[in-house]
Amino acid sequence: MIAKVPRSQLVLLGLTAAAAVFSLIDTPYPRLAPLQNLPTLAVVGAIAVALRRWPMPTSAVMSICLFLLLHTIGGRHIYSNVPYEAWAQAVGLPSPDKALGLTRNSWDRLGHLSFGLCWVHPVATWLARHKRLTMALATYIAVEFVIAGSALYEIFEWLLTVFMASPDALAYNGQQGDPWDPAKGYGLGNAGRRTGGDSASLSCPSAPRTLNSAPARQPHPEVVGVLEGQGQRRDDRVEHREHRQRQHERHGGHGAPAVAV
Repeated sequence: MIAKVPRSQLVLLGLTAAAAVFSLIDTPYPRLAPLQNLPTLAVVGAIAVALRRWPMPTSAVMSICLFLLLHTIGGRHIYSNVPYEAWAQAVGLPSPDKALGLTRNSWDRLGHLSFGLCWVHPVATWLARHKRLTMALATYIAVEFVIAGSALYEIFEWLLTVFMASPDALAYNGQQGDPWDPAKGYGLGNAGRRTGGDSASLSCPSAPRTLNSAPARQPHPEVVGVLEGQGQRRDDRVEHREHRQRQHERHGGHGAPAVAV
């Protein structure tokens, strides 16, 4: 069944795609930024097509778009050089690094955390709505999906270091000299998925659908009438047979025997 995508969801996807395109204009890292943000356009297009087949609530689409926007900002500056310190200073806010005790540019850590926060809800909602799972089971599978996704991305980054030139690989991965960066990113993704999983469970505490549950179908009124008529005729035959049996016994067993009708 092909459904019409709500206008609000199309606007969200359109803004996300536009941000990915504009992030590539006059980017300070023209060699690496396209590797980060061109796939975003493919993801947005795939989501737009999938929503016609599997409708989703706007909150789920908003969660995905929020993650993609954070990724787009990071991709424009290859994550390691996002000037969030300068942005905070420009609007009169305190230094995020000083406030949180950070010693490196941590936009990539924010990206890992937001992956867990933003993807559990859409995946759990899709499973509950279109696969008829209970919300508890759907949330569990969504959390496992995020764990697997975080691990696969770290493996992907490791493969880049094998096939790309070393300076480009290090710049793309954004390790910033931290050998434990993959493990820390994976851990933050898991922390985000835990929070996202709890939020998804609380948002739908009672999900009546189960693996095999489906809405009960009510029989057609004509079918009900036929069944009731058959039951009444069956009762009449039983009553007639009992009446013949009583007459037979009253006459001492003489006369016509009771015949089952």
